[in-house]
Amino acid sequence: ISKTPADDRLSGGIQTVEVKGKPVREVGKRLQEEWGINVRSMTSHGLNGVRISLSVFNTLADVDRLVGALDAIAKA
Repeated sequence: ISKTPADDRLSGGIQTVEVKGKPVREVGKRLQEEWGINVRSMTSHGLNGVRISLSVFNTLADVDRLVGALDAIAKA
C-alpha cells in the first residue's frame, strides 16, 4: 500500500511504500540482499515503509523488478 498521496498533483519521483504485516527493516534488508535494490527504511512520524527514489535513469524493467520483489516479500 502506497503511503504517498494518491492525488497525482501531490506525487513525485519519491514514493513511500508499506508492505502490510512486514517490518520495514526486514523489507529493506531483503530488497538489498536478495534483489540488489537499495531503499531507505522510514520509521519516523509513525511510518513503516521504504522510500523508493526513482529517476530518469530507471527503466520500466527496474520498476517491474521492484514490484515483483515487493510482491514476493508480501507473500512470504
